[in-house]
Amino acid sequence: MANTIYTSDQFLSFKDQILGKTIAKKRITLAEIQIITDSVARYAGLTFKLDNAAFSSLMRILGISKQLRNKMINDFGNNFVEKLIEIMSARTQGHKSELTMLVDVRKKLILNFNQGERSMVSNNSYLSEVENIVDQYGLQITDMNERANGGFSLSTIAPNSEWGIKGMKDEFFKFGLNFENDPVKGTRLAPFNQRLICTNGMTTTEMLGSTEIINTRDSWENFFQTINGMNKNKFRPAEFESTVKGSSRVKASIAELEGARNLIKSNSALTEGEMEMYMPYAETEAAYSKAKMDINFFNKSQKQNAQSAVSYWDLINDITYISSNVQGAGVRNQDKLQMYAGRLLSKKPDCSNIVKNPF
Repeated sequence: MANTIYTSDQFLSFKDQILGKTIAKKRITLAEIQIITDSVARYAGLTFKLDNAAFSSLMRILGISKQLRNKMINDFGNNFVEKLIEIMSARTQGHKSELTMLVDVRKKLILNFNQGERSMVSNNSYLSEVENIVDQYGLQITDMNERANGGFSLSTIAPNSEWGIKGMKDEFFKFGLNFENDPVKGTRLAPFNQRLICTNGMTTTEMLGSTEIINTRDSWENFFQTINGMNKNKFRPAEFESTVKGSSRVKASIAELEGARNLIKSNSALTEGEMEMYMPYAETEAAYSKAKMDINFFNKSQKQNAQSAVSYWDLINDITYISSNVQGAGVRNQDKLQMYAGRLLSKKPDCSNIVKNPF
């Protein structure tokens, strides 16, 4: 698939779109929120729509676990939501914990709640710095993603950064930077790479070169020094080659395969059948069934220690391929998929230390 390179005019249009949003941040206590339904809440006498992300955050903050939700569904059936609101409302009463509420003022929509007070550089300041860095280092913008909460993610590559991994067929890459500004996650810089055989993009937030920016002189100096240092190595993280080679030698666990499939399900329009083309689950299920094992009854630890039919490196590339190249997939939150793939690459694979049983 042809690589998309955004022009200066397209960047300026994106910048105007981001700066045109009216997202307010308000420090409140939990006791000040009145939950009406799973999509409506009241604050300071005003009624607001409640985004799904905001409702999910409230459940997490109030200690409503997935296990408790599943038990309530079994116990209360169609009255599950009503009972859930009752429990959540009781837990907010008199609760002194502070949190940040994000509100889309124009839409009267609560976007999210965040317990930590993360420092976030203003969109205007960060986008201006991004523009300067793109010009200074001759970077090309490949991805621009606007977030509903008022944040953004923008990825770039350096045209002269092409590099291949010796001993691995078709593993050629270009490298650059990802710039992220998010009222929940904060302001961040991370390495970005593009696999050239299919122009898959990936953001590696756990590799060398990743840094968080707060609005202080020392933080900005570290930011610029990090970029200058990465430029000397054509933006390629030092550990990239060894990490990719290691991931190509192991199988993804069933847990990793299921996690990737769940991510794609919640961020695309792909059907189960279509997903089998990229992340085959049936082959793994059949192999275990032949050995008289049903993987649907494996617990979490067992799934983490059971190999799937998919290689770990292929799984990572399946995620980035779907995020960048599959026509008609209806992909949402492209940057989220690219960052998830990067976290998989950076972490130790579940099955990396499995020893063959000699008995």
